[in-house]
Amino acid sequence: YYRVTAVGIGESAYSNEVKATTIGLVAWYSFTGNAGDSSGNGNTGIVTAATLTSDRFGNSNSAYQFDGTSAFIKAAADNLPTGTRTVSLWFKANRVDNKPTVFGYGGGICGTSWFVGLNHAGRAGFTLTGHCGANTLEYPYSQAPIGPWYHWVTVTDSNGTKSYVNGVLVASNANYVTNTNVAGKELAIGVGVAPNGISPYTDGAMGY
Repeated sequence: YYRVTAVGIGESAYSNEVKATTIGLVAWYSFTGNAGDSSGNGNTGIVTAATLTSDRFGNSNSAYQFDGTSAFIKAAADNLPTGTRTVSLWFKANRVDNKPTVFGYGGGICGTSWFVGLNHAGRAGFTLTGHCGANTLEYPYSQAPIGPWYHWVTVTDSNGTKSYVNGVLVASNANYVTNTNVAGKELAIGVGVAPNGISPYTDGAMGY
C-alpha cells in the first residue's frame, strides 16, 4: 500500500525550519475524514479506491492509503499556481519498485506539467519533473524511502527550484518553472497526470 497524508500548495517560500504557513495558501488536503480542500478555496478531491487510514501521529481517518495499482485522488487544477509555488506533502511508502508518482498537476504539451515521484524511470531518487523530462530536479538516494514518514517540499521562484526532504535542502538549480498550464487540467494524488493534464496516467517511467 501507499499513503499520502497531506498536500499543501501555496506561493510562500519554504525554509528548512519546516514551519507551516497559511500565507498565500491555494489548496490544502488535510485528509481529516475526507478529501476536501481545507484552504476554503473549493479544490475538492474526488477519491477513487483510496481508503482512509491513520496519519503519522496515529490519528484515525486522517490520511489516505493507496493500493499502488488503481487508487488515486483527483481535483481540478485551474486555481493552482503556474509560477512561484511551494508544494509540501507527507508520504509513507512500503515499495518504490512500481515507480510511484506522489503528486502532479497541469499539462497540455511537454513541460507544462509539474509532478513529483519516487524511482522515476527506474532512477533511485526523489524526482521533480514535467513530461518529456522538462524542469527536472533529482535527489538520488542510496536507500529507498520505505517505512517511515517523509516530508517532501518542492519550491520554485525567481531564485530557482529547490527540493527539501525532512527539512534539509537536498537539491537545487537555477531554473524558475513558470510554464505550468492549469486551465482545464487536473491535480492528482497517488498517480500522475497525462501530458494533456488529465489523470490518472501511468507509463514506463511513472506508476501508481
